[in-house]
Amino acid sequence: MSNIFKALASISVWILFIIGVGTFVDVSARFVTGQAEVYPFNDFMYAVFGSVSVFLAVVAIRIRKTLD
Repeated sequence: MSNIFKALASISVWILFIIGVGTFVDVSARFVTGQAEVYPFNDFMYAVFGSVSVFLAVVAIRIRKTLD
């Protein structure tokens, strides 16, 4: 695998991971402080988005390792 593709894969993994962890922190902080959305479904979908982002980061890591 070319070095440019390894770098792009690493960058995308980090972006997905940071977005996923950031959403978990945000939703957790809003839940703990009591500043949750008026509609709880919004927070739920935001947490699902974070979970999907972390999952996709793990998948991208696995794909990158198998292509080496």
